[in-house]
Amino acid sequence: VGRATVRDSSGGVRAVDDAVQARLTPSNMTPYAGEVVDLDLRITLTGNHSGQVVGAPSWDAGALTAEPWSDGHAVQTSGGNAVRFHTRALAPQAGRTEIAPADQQVQLETGRRRDPFAGFDPFGSMRRMGGSRLFDEFFGGAQTTEVTAHSNAVQLDVKPLPQPAPEGFSGAVGQFTLESTLTPEHPKTGEPVTWTLTLSGTGNFPTGVRLPARAVPSDLRTLQPKQHTSFGDNGRFSGEVSEDLVVVPNQPGALALAPVTFVYFNPDSGAYETAEATPPTLQV
Repeated sequence: VGRATVRDSSGGVRAVDDAVQARLTPSNMTPYAGEVVDLDLRITLTGNHSGQVVGAPSWDAGALTAEPWSDGHAVQTSGGNAVRFHTRALAPQAGRTEIAPADQQVQLETGRRRDPFAGFDPFGSMRRMGGSRLFDEFFGGAQTTEVTAHSNAVQLDVKPLPQPAPEGFSGAVGQFTLESTLTPEHPKTGEPVTWTLTLSGTGNFPTGVRLPARAVPSDLRTLQPKQHTSFGDNGRFSGEVSEDLVVVPNQPGALALAPVTFVYFNPDSGAYETAEATPPTLQV
């Protein structure tokens, strides 16, 4: 943060360069291409300085695919009281990738025209509130200035996925589960059956995840499939995608549908893995 004029305990005025600190920290400095990484931005007022954050962080994701920043939450750090913002991002390509600095506006208290609350803990009510504000409301008579906290940049060394990739791999990176259901399981001849395939988990859904193909017996009629997605508010990496395929059996008897497999790379294990879903046998 730029040089700010702050009144000290004796009533004198001095210049402080480090009244506000912004620190950007990734959860992993060497992720795989496509791996989801947590990013923390902490805005800390050092010493006995008072103030509050203003709005959300300003940040250019650049080559990264990222979620919006979360609301700020008050936390305690070794350097003082702070607010923590959180997001998640991924680098789609291997190689050196820079995470750009983030900026955060902070309203900094620079002094008071009067001090009727000597000895009062200005952070007590902040802790009780538990909200996203960095510090409590200013007391009457506080003198403030708005400053910009400029964080560090971070260099990621993004690793390529192991080669050769197995057959059936289409670029999915993360942790996934696959489920297959049939409704109803005991249809009559000519009655439509909904075959639902659901892929859920956390991974690079925006850049490399799609549902696997299904093998449909030639004696089944099919209707146009419908896809659905479900993610949390502002979320892009954790959720599920599903597809409903309507099939119509033309003759009675037991009908076994082929298992469906989904190949993905799991960065936790550092290996390719396969999720499999076997639908129940249709009793027509």
